[in-house]
Amino acid sequence: MPVYYENATTSRSSVTNYFRNGSFQFQQQYYFGKKDSVLNIDSTEKEYRFTPVFYLKHLLYTQHNYYRYKDVAPDSIDYQSFLQNDFVFGDSLFSKNFHTQIGNAFSVNGDIRFREKVMQAEIGYGIEIEHIKNMNLNRQFYNNFVFANIKKPRQSESEWLYDAHIKLYFTGNAIGNFLIQAEAGRSMGDKTGTAIVGFRQCLQTAPYLLSQYATNYFEQKIEFGKQSISHLYIAYQNTNYHTSIKLNYYLLGNYLYRDSSLKTLQYGSVLPITQLELNKTFQYKTIVLDNQILLQISKAAAPIQLPLWSSVHRIAYQNKILKRKLLMATGVELRYNTPYFANNYAPMYFSFVTQYQNKIRNIPELSYFFNFKVKRFRAAVAFDQLQQIFTRNNINFPTYAAQNFAIRFALQWAFVN
Repeated sequence: MPVYYENATTSRSSVTNYFRNGSFQFQQQYYFGKKDSVLNIDSTEKEYRFTPVFYLKHLLYTQHNYYRYKDVAPDSIDYQSFLQNDFVFGDSLFSKNFHTQIGNAFSVNGDIRFREKVMQAEIGYGIEIEHIKNMNLNRQFYNNFVFANIKKPRQSESEWLYDAHIKLYFTGNAIGNFLIQAEAGRSMGDKTGTAIVGFRQCLQTAPYLLSQYATNYFEQKIEFGKQSISHLYIAYQNTNYHTSIKLNYYLLGNYLYRDSSLKTLQYGSVLPITQLELNKTFQYKTIVLDNQILLQISKAAAPIQLPLWSSVHRIAYQNKILKRKLLMATGVELRYNTPYFANNYAPMYFSFVTQYQNKIRNIPELSYFFNFKVKRFRAAVAFDQLQQIFTRNNINFPTYAAQNFAIRFALQWAFVN
């Protein structure tokens, strides 16, 4: 996000920030199994077959994050809450923060048969080299972890479904961090649908920019407890009736955030959040009405502020035209959320901060779209923020208005040799 900063003497802000992210992922798999050959009826041709029994997987991944903040005309009043002594700023204030991660994960994968049912299983080990660096800090960690997965996919019209995942760090900067996820469901046929209940629990170290931050004038270094997130959900999906509903319940422990003073705090009690998602599509011949609705409930004075209601509604004409060779869809999309205390943006930390003074109130956003597909070629055009023809820009965050009226184009063409 760009910075918003008062500057009455020039047309350009004296404050700038810059974020760069680069990532790479490479995965390879080696299968082991049984080889066989089969002759055709007249024994003129031989067909070779390979039946895999298990396979080894290797995943190499890396990401690099670079955060830079600069104020070429700093005023001590803007930073007085961070300074212990009276400073006379005669030069630029700046910060540079790096976070690099390189990881390797090795696993064994195969099928497990239980009561004539096939489940996909994986168990493995990984190591991450993590490097964090700022103006006064330069440290490197070796994070070792183990993980395991097991999944029973749908194999018939009516049956039980299972999925479980665990990941545990036992050395390094992330020691003690873990992720446990499990869900179970019942497929009751295409007309009746599928019901699922699940649970997710994770424990994680405080993010780097919240616990370690430094500029050429001051430094912030705070020790925090690990943050925990518990997630319980119940879902139902029926593809035949184009309906899905999901109830989410979150419990956030030791939640980390920044308040309006830009200080990092850890919420003292457990923070609950309840969400109800509903997706429903109505179709009459070539007219399609798609609805996505989200209801959210959180504590009124908590550091997480959410709109009580948000929804997306699309009405479109969909049909195959030109001798049924061209699939096209055109219509309008409407987005809306109820007023709420949207977070402020702090450019120095590249993050959002809580505020309880400015409640964001917007009218619904309106867009028009036209899409079509011919074989492997797709194209789309959209006209966004049409409501601005009648009123002002909507506000996304305090002092940050939504974009002006805009036209977007998209093209996709797949070639197969």
